[in-house]
Amino acid sequence: MNLNLQTTLLGGQAFNWDYIDNKYYGFTHNGLIIIDNGKITQINENVDMDEYLGNHLDYESIKKEINKDKHIDEAIKHIKNITVLKQDFLLTTTSYILATNKNIPSIRKSIRVLSQMYGTPIPGTSHNTFPTPKSLALAPIEDLKKASIGYRAPYLKETSKLLSELQLPNKKEDIRKVLIDMPGIGPKVADCILLYSLGYLDTVPIDRWMYNIAKDIYEVPYTKNEDISKWYTEYFGKYAGIAGQYLFEYYRLK
Repeated sequence: MNLNLQTTLLGGQAFNWDYIDNKYYGFTHNGLIIIDNGKITQINENVDMDEYLGNHLDYESIKKEINKDKHIDEAIKHIKNITVLKQDFLLTTTSYILATNKNIPSIRKSIRVLSQMYGTPIPGTSHNTFPTPKSLALAPIEDLKKASIGYRAPYLKETSKLLSELQLPNKKEDIRKVLIDMPGIGPKVADCILLYSLGYLDTVPIDRWMYNIAKDIYEVPYTKNEDISKWYTEYFGKYAGIAGQYLFEYYRLK
């Protein structure tokens, strides 16, 4: 697939990617990933990029499977070749604790400040590593607030402590319950972690965009986010999360 990196890497699934001089730079807990015109270089990192970018999935078949109506058909035609990333669990969880009630530029900025404060310089680059849960757990709350994360600072600190020793259960609903019990993680953030990190592609996180699409475009009768999420899963099936990504990107840009 000729992947749409601009939308996939910078559209709100991940917050650790930059686009500089026609190259994509993704900083991780360990190092840096560089994508330059399809060529991938990793510095102090060894991420399975085929899995990360979903290259093991048959996206042409998936698009046919989720293309159930004129609305998703229009989204697929206009938003070319996006994927759902399979990101590091700790990095994704940390990122999405900061994502509540913040827009994408603000989230990205906060993460970069935290990386400058608690990450380590990556040799030969201008990037720092993504801060580890251990480093965030040890950080004073007042220092964390310097990254403009406000009330999220204690949530970030406390959940970072828990992440260092967390053992996830095997079933999706059990994982979801464990996540929601952690400070700063509500149903939407838990669903983002399930979708963008743990590979549960039937999951549809409900933000204001996905809520309004369900109500205004599909005229779904439900009002609770959980019921709307279940509707998406039942309607689009095991790849509902990918369908949701197409709808989100299309109607957000439209």
